[in-house]
Amino acid sequence: MTKNYSFLAMAAICLVLSFTNVVFAQVESEADSLRRYIMDPLVITGTRFELEKSKIPSPITVIGREELEISNRSNVLPVLSYQVPGLFVGERSVMGFGVGPESAGGISMRGLSTSGDPANTRVLLLIDGQPQFMGIFGHPIADSYMSSDIERVEVIRGPASVLYGTNAMGGAINLITRKNEKDGMHLSASTAAGMFNTQQHNLHGGVKKGKFHFFTGGNYERTGGHRTDGTDNFKNATVFAKVKYDINDQLSLSADGNYSDSEFLDPGPESNPRIENNWYKFQRGRTAVSLDNSFKKVEGALRMFYNFGDHNFSNGFYSEDYNYGLTFYQNIQYTRGGVLTLGTDLKRFGGIAGNPNSPPAFQLLVDSAVSESDVYALIRQELGAVSLNGGYRIVNNSVFGTEHVPYAGLSIALDKHTTIKANASKGFRSPTLANLFVGGAANTELEPERMWNYELSFLRNFLDNHLNVELTGFIANGDNLIRQMPRVGGGPMQFINTGEFRHRGIEFSADYMLNRNLSFRLNYSHLYMERPQILAPENDLAFIANYRLKNLQLMLTSRYVQGLHLNTGQMPGAEVLKENYFLLNIQAAYQVLPSVQLFARMENLTDTRYYLQQGYIMPGIFLMGGLKFRVHSHE
Repeated sequence: MTKNYSFLAMAAICLVLSFTNVVFAQVESEADSLRRYIMDPLVITGTRFELEKSKIPSPITVIGREELEISNRSNVLPVLSYQVPGLFVGERSVMGFGVGPESAGGISMRGLSTSGDPANTRVLLLIDGQPQFMGIFGHPIADSYMSSDIERVEVIRGPASVLYGTNAMGGAINLITRKNEKDGMHLSASTAAGMFNTQQHNLHGGVKKGKFHFFTGGNYERTGGHRTDGTDNFKNATVFAKVKYDINDQLSLSADGNYSDSEFLDPGPESNPRIENNWYKFQRGRTAVSLDNSFKKVEGALRMFYNFGDHNFSNGFYSEDYNYGLTFYQNIQYTRGGVLTLGTDLKRFGGIAGNPNSPPAFQLLVDSAVSESDVYALIRQELGAVSLNGGYRIVNNSVFGTEHVPYAGLSIALDKHTTIKANASKGFRSPTLANLFVGGAANTELEPERMWNYELSFLRNFLDNHLNVELTGFIANGDNLIRQMPRVGGGPMQFINTGEFRHRGIEFSADYMLNRNLSFRLNYSHLYMERPQILAPENDLAFIANYRLKNLQLMLTSRYVQGLHLNTGQMPGAEVLKENYFLLNIQAAYQVLPSVQLFARMENLTDTRYYLQQGYIMPGIFLMGGLKFRVHSHE
């Protein structure tokens, strides 16, 4: 499909879906009364309060606890890559992402990824609405986010800067942590082993008694790696804890934190494997405190967070970084169907870094920091079947000055089955500390990356809510994309603002609940980029089938990716390199006893040879199996 036909295709699909509803209407009366329904979920990421997903102008994908459980993946990010259209996560092994210039874990949303910039900074990752990124290089540390700690994930596809500020230019991924819903205690554990000397172990539990909630968990994972020309070992240990106390019906106080300790070995690309592998050791930590209020006409929160890390590499690089801040907002119901949100965000991020083994021209500047202070206002008004939304954020950065971020959108319920949504929003990304100050590529004259995004979405449910479809088309016009490029006249590389970029595409998703035992999900995205980016496939099709019968649960996933750029050919001497591939995976679980479950993961069953990162081949067939134990004691 060429760039000129994306929106024509969108319109054609909308027409076909509307026409098809006439046929489906004849089937609705014969629907199985035992079917489960696909509901319109309440989400909080697209606003600052709970609201039905269909009423939020921005397209949002929700991944629940059940999807995380059946995947049997220790890390949450690979699960999202199949579940969210337009989202792509870079991997290079059966487990682990690592850090450093040759690591995996890049996150791409609609083509906004890591191309030309070592920091994965254009999609913001949040934990309970609070930003997570390294203070110096500005990116999240992918190995810190464990599925066992997460209740659900909400993904905004498209700019979320009006809600969350910098780094949300391409979108936002909000990891919502787990809590105990019922009084009593629960304890769960799992252990698994697989090919390539791969292991993953987990222990977590919690208690709820009246107004007191507590949840904690720990994970350990490791792999010997699949490379035969070098060693690509990885190991990671994480702990997480969360405590909450309901002061009364209107106020609650909570605190949580997590810590991860990781190490991985990098054998280098296949074309030039290292005789002696590079090693990377890194620790990440996070703490947060939140006071939430919920009165009749006013609700909101005061939240404080502190992120920190310590990195040491075999080449001599070291860093200690931090990122801390405060968020305060209040949602005010000023009239029936009208909510005004007023808020402020304060952030400071920075750290120290160095490498005594680097030449003087590439020495890192030690002990730097950047501060940001934001104020914003959001407004929402329901007028019958129409929901109007608007917002404005003002960002004050200690380096580049002031940035203005507007947003406007609407949602129209044409009938009880059909919704149309549209929005126009600005996204931006502040230059990171690394862009501004670190090494010979630094450039203190950088401007923020900016983008305007325009979207139109069509949502329709059929068969009495057993089949839900969503179709979105978007145009993203950006400027000032930061890339590392050769200097004019020669010399070392330098970060520069490279001018305009334009992305266009369509995203389609369909969820079908055939009956209470069998369900299907189909995701498809098409992307056209005038300037191709790494980790941004032109076409991405994922299919998921879930089957449950008594004690047996099966999930089949397949994916076809076409036009994935491994190299864009924009650097001197580089050639354009694309990858196409097909994958087939199966996850299975069998409940042996009420408290014991057997599970297995079987990936790449077709033994496809493919790459997600140039020079680093992905594993072939991979098998893993294990046990889960659960004990519950409810009062």
